[in-house]
Parts: sequence; structure tokens; C-alpha cells
Amino acid sequence: MQDSQYNTDELMRIDKELQSHANEIETKYQEVMKEVKEQETLLASLKSSLTLEDVQKEKIALQENVQQLTHKLDKLMEKSDSEDLQESKRKAQENLDEYSREYLKRKKICVEILDCILESYPGNKDELYEEIGIDSTTV
Repeated sequence: MQDSQYNTDELMRIDKELQSHANEIETKYQEVMKEVKEQETLLASLKSSLTLEDVQKEKIALQENVQQLTHKLDKLMEKSDSEDLQESKRKAQENLDEYSREYLKRKKICVEILDCILESYPGNKDELYEEIGIDSTTV
């Protein structure tokens, strides 16, 4: 009888060890599968990206394009007088400044008129702007 009990205990111990070992192997398997998926993802991203040769060819093509455009710009700059460009820029800036001043004057006048109307208007400011069709962020 004791032999039978001993064998049963021994079998139970072996069963627990095997279960423990199986769990460890399952955990390692899961880790390996996770690593495989990560590596497959990396491989897919590397396959979709440009190779070194393609990048070098593209770089050369872009450098040639830059050289052509630089040469074209230099030709245009030689044909047109650079002083004319400076003068044109100065005139454009003067016009912009003048228009900005005029805009601010007219905006101030409009705000004053709207304030006068608002004094006798039965609704609030937003209702007035909506009725007139003015965007309240503009004023």
C-alpha cells in the first residue's frame, strides 16, 4: 500500500513539474511570437521604404534640379535690373502701408457708426451684426 501511495505522490510531483515546465514553454512561445510579429512589422516597413541606391539617385536628381533652377534664376536676375526689383519692392511696401492706414481709418469710422446705431437698437451687439450681415470677429 505504501508503494502505491509513494507512486501516486511521485506521479503528482512529476505532473506538477511537467505543468510548470509546460507553462514556462508556453510563456517563452508567446514571447517569441511577439518578437516575430515585431520583426515582421519592421521588415514590412523596411521593404516599403526607399533603398540606399534609390535615395542616392533621388538626391542626385534633386541636386541637378536645384542647379538648373539656380542657373535659371541667375539668368533672370541678369536680365532684369536688380535695382528695379528693389524699387518695385519699395513701391509695393509703400502701397501696402498706405492701404493698411486707410483700412484702419475706415474700420474706425465703421465701428463708430455701429456704436451710434447700437445706442438706439433694441437688441444687443451680436443681433445687430447678424442683422446687418457683419462677422463679429472682423469688427
